[in-house]
Amino acid sequence: MPDDGDDDDDRHTLADRQRQLLESLTTDQPAPPEFDPRRIELARRSLLAKRARGVAKAWPSVAADLAGRFDELVERYARSHELPQARTGDDDGLRFARWLCREGLLSDDGRIQLLVRRAARGWPLRMTRLPGSHRLAIALRLPARGIRWFSIRFG
Repeated sequence: MPDDGDDDDDRHTLADRQRQLLESLTTDQPAPPEFDPRRIELARRSLLAKRARGVAKAWPSVAADLAGRFDELVERYARSHELPQARTGDDDGLRFARWLCREGLLSDDGRIQLLVRRAARGWPLRMTRLPGSHRLAIALRLPARGIRWFSIRFG
């Protein structure tokens, strides 16, 4: 009769190796010893580029505003933030835009795009400060009319 303990050990070992491989592909963790580090780095870069393309497609004004810094900032963000459960560029872009906002790196145009996206989900009334133009932007989701936004000057 086979020893079920060996099968459990094999499964745990395989699960650990898969976790190590995934971490090396999505973070700065070193590749497991049986893998070629150059190939892991190439695959990691490819996955990061795919993630950046998804965010740029879903959040074009954010990508355009960041111009030359977009790839660098997506990489910085991605190293500390896992893909969202939905694994879409829109959801990842939403989290990226919120991160940029917290870091003080989101432009007024990006803040407006974030405001409109937030108004589309959850509470129908959202507000944000637009520091570049000294304005307050307000978005409102209206039944049968969609989302409308406007801004007022302050200070």
